[in-house]
Amino acid sequence: MELIAFIILTFFAISGALITITHRNAVYSALALIVCFLSVAGFYLLLNAPFLAAIQVIIYAGSIMTLFIFVIMVMDLDKTHIEKEPASLNKYIAALLGFVLLFQIILVVNLGYVSGKQGEWTPEKIKTMGHTQVIGRVLFSEYLYPFEIISLIILVAMVGAIILGKKKT
Repeated sequence: MELIAFIILTFFAISGALITITHRNAVYSALALIVCFLSVAGFYLLLNAPFLAAIQVIIYAGSIMTLFIFVIMVMDLDKTHIEKEPASLNKYIAALLGFVLLFQIILVVNLGYVSGKQGEWTPEKIKTMGHTQVIGRVLFSEYLYPFEIISLIILVAMVGAIILGKKKT
């Protein structure tokens, strides 16, 4: 049963990601990204991490995508000045580099270079304390500075989105 759910979630995640990067309409791309985020939340549920799944839905699929769609709607996306250009050499080079990156990832995974180490938070220890307590303890102790830096980066991104969306008078 888990395998069937994993295959379905994988299909939706890959489809959403492909539609996000290939669709010309920004609103449809944002909606496809929501599908991708919801699929990732499903993966968290398959990994027995319900708190992370809820946070994924609330923060990414809810708040961040609402902000993205708001910015898309505020910006003037007039496409009359955009001309249809034939595929340039840059697109072919980007596709080639994408396939090279995919090949490298497959090679690294298959050769076993990515072998994780056992940390101090074993599944048994997490079950005794609870997912939320473990995430809070690790987030606000070991990863406090990266957490604050990401908060500042999101703030700068919001200010940038407001500046870009501001209409010129």
